[in-house]
Amino acid sequence: MPAAADLAIGSGTPEVNFEQALDTSPIPMYIFDSASLRFLEVNQAAVRNYGYSRGEFLEMTLGEIRPAEDLARLEKSVRDGATAPDSAGVWRHRRKDGSVFYVEIIRHPVSYRGSKAELIFALDVDARVRAEAETREHGRLAELVAESADALANAGTLRSGLQKCADLLNRYIDAVFVRIWTIGDHPDVLELQASAGALTDLDDCYARIPVGQPGIGRIAETGTPLVDNDVLASGWLDDPERARLLKMAGFIGYPLMVENRVVGVATAFASRALTDAAVLAYQSVAGGMAQFIERKRGEESVKNLAALVENSSDAIVMATPEGKVTFMNRAGAELMGFDSPAAARGLDISELHDPAAWEDIERELVPACIRSGYWRGESRLRHRATGEAIDILLSAFLVRGANGEMVSKAAVIHDIRERKRVEDALRRAKAAAESASRMKSEFLANMSHEIRTPMNGVLAMTELTLETELSEEQRDYLETVRNSADALLRILNDILDFSKIEAGRLTLESIEFDLREQIRELVALMRAPAAEKGLTLSSETAPEVPRVVRGDPLRLRQVMLNLIGNSVKFTHSGRIVIRTRVERAENRAVLHFEVEDTGIGIPPEKQEAIFAAFAQADGSITRRFGGTGLGLSISSRLIELMGGRIWVESAAGKGSTFHFTATF
Repeated sequence: MPAAADLAIGSGTPEVNFEQALDTSPIPMYIFDSASLRFLEVNQAAVRNYGYSRGEFLEMTLGEIRPAEDLARLEKSVRDGATAPDSAGVWRHRRKDGSVFYVEIIRHPVSYRGSKAELIFALDVDARVRAEAETREHGRLAELVAESADALANAGTLRSGLQKCADLLNRYIDAVFVRIWTIGDHPDVLELQASAGALTDLDDCYARIPVGQPGIGRIAETGTPLVDNDVLASGWLDDPERARLLKMAGFIGYPLMVENRVVGVATAFASRALTDAAVLAYQSVAGGMAQFIERKRGEESVKNLAALVENSSDAIVMATPEGKVTFMNRAGAELMGFDSPAAARGLDISELHDPAAWEDIERELVPACIRSGYWRGESRLRHRATGEAIDILLSAFLVRGANGEMVSKAAVIHDIRERKRVEDALRRAKAAAESASRMKSEFLANMSHEIRTPMNGVLAMTELTLETELSEEQRDYLETVRNSADALLRILNDILDFSKIEAGRLTLESIEFDLREQIRELVALMRAPAAEKGLTLSSETAPEVPRVVRGDPLRLRQVMLNLIGNSVKFTHSGRIVIRTRVERAENRAVLHFEVEDTGIGIPPEKQEAIFAAFAQADGSITRRFGGTGLGLSISSRLIELMGGRIWVESAAGKGSTFHFTATF
């Protein structure tokens, strides 16, 4: 385990005893070398979660705990690197037993035994990610069921309807290909009607399959579904080489059955294992296709369609051509507040809608359905018990008989109340943010006008008066006035700078200047206020630091004055030392600046907060020492613009050392 001296962390985090932190943390943690990606240290939580011993970990690299298909993403992430603590997102990791699980990676750039490294917190979010994926999958599969029902209801021919279903299944379940056969005039032969995906030829060697033949024919013979999530290992394929080339993983073959009669078989080879939800959705779609086949052969369409949609998670309603409800599934009854689906039968479909919404429906839906047989749009229903308006996405269509006559009206209804709530919350948040932004802009504009303009007048007149003949005492008074006015202008400029930074309107100059002279001037400027408190102020500049550099001297001076001013403010006795050295010199020099003091120090838990806007380490500090709390926030952002970073090393009562780097 690393000792505190082995590990140094930037961005404001103090050195801590990482041996104890690693040992006691319940979160898997590890450190890896940024160049070789080799593990340098792991904690016991990682050993337990991944199944590798500590010794095994230290012989491994990051790539060995990730699936092969994620290595390109890993290389990009490592190449981009982390300059500050951040989240690297959600990743798939692999345990020693081969199982794959999801983790959220929080990374922290560190120096480990002199080498550039990263400290990783690997939060196990497997359950959350899989639950979210399952929720998304259920939503997509509900769309599959609804769209397939829509396609079948509006299809003009048997083949076009089945082909549309094949296309939908191929898209929604990530299939390699989907094929659908029916039993036609010859009850012992399956005839290929639709094919989607990698195979689209309807006249290949599988166009006619005898019922009872191993595989597809056996499904038709027995009426038993076949689900296989490891087809390459199953041994029943007649062409395993093609399956390997097409990267087949899962298979589902479902008999298309009506009243215990097989009227066809629908199959799909998938590129990944089929989930239970996908199988259920496939079953639902297969049921719809069976009913569709039977309807196209003359059986009653409404009964078949009701069988298809009864288990749909979306509400489905059917009505007579005159608009009287004949069918509603359980989801529809629950959505609209009926005790049972039967309670809705006989009602006019207008009674299901919010009255105001129904006027829009009549104006848009009826003409569209007459014209094209289909309408899709948002509307509102009315809850039967509470009267609550229910926002929905409505897909309405006409169901036609074999001769093209209208048999019924149908609708697939998706509840979008949650989406509407989110949209409303986003609108309110956007309005609030825009209002706050306007108020801030107005405030800053007013303050600039009301304070800066007269203050400039005070400064100008003070300067003019100082150029006249004055007594020593008068000159001292006026210099105090000038210094006070300068201080007020600095506060105003801080606020205005912060506003510019927040708006992204602050840019840096790039001019040559004498860095050593700049540092001497800063020391000379701040030596008097330091001496007034009995403090010594000195500077140490390494010999290799260049004299002339190219950058923005005004903004560098602003940062240095802020850090030195803070040291003077919060130090009661002792010294302040300014150090400058070269951290890296290639095409451009990266300089490392330090401002060390013997002041009151900053507790570890407050060190990150001090770089936030309007923040100080303690609320009482503002009352005791004054200040806006913007200085360090502005300095941090300016340093970022100068291609560097800022951090602090400190402890309460033991002084502070502020570090920052900048590129010139």
